[in-house]
Amino acid sequence: MMAPVDKLEKPPSSTQILVGVAVMFGWFAAAIVAVVRWVSVQSKVTPEGEDCSGWCTSDFFDAAGMAIVLGVPAGGVALIVGAIVLALLTQRVRYGLLTGTVAGLAGLLTGPAVVYCVMSAWGG
Repeated sequence: MMAPVDKLEKPPSSTQILVGVAVMFGWFAAAIVAVVRWVSVQSKVTPEGEDCSGWCTSDFFDAAGMAIVLGVPAGGVALIVGAIVLALLTQRVRYGLLTGTVAGLAGLLTGPAVVYCVMSAWGG
C-alpha cells in the first residue's frame, strides 16, 4: 500500500518562511510609503473667510487624520489576513517570493475592504 503524497513532502524550510515574511512586509512597507507620500503632497494652507464657520483644517491635516483613523485598522486586518495566507501557502508552495507576494497583496486588498465595509455598515 502506498502512502499519500502529502506525507512524503518535507516541511517548509526556515529560509522559505523568512523570505515569505520579508516579501510580505515589503509590500506593506510600499503601501505605507505610498500613503505617507500622498499625505505629504496635500496642501498645508488652512482656508479662511466665509467658507469657515468656526473650524477649518488644511487638506494635509484631513488626509493625515484619515490615514490614521482608517489606516491603522486596515493595517491590522491586513496583517492578520496576510499571516493566515502566508501560513497556508508555505505548506503548499515552495517559493518564498511567491508566498510573500500573494500574502501581502491579499492582506493589502482585504484590510481596506473590510474597514470600508464596516464603516459603511455603521453609516460612517
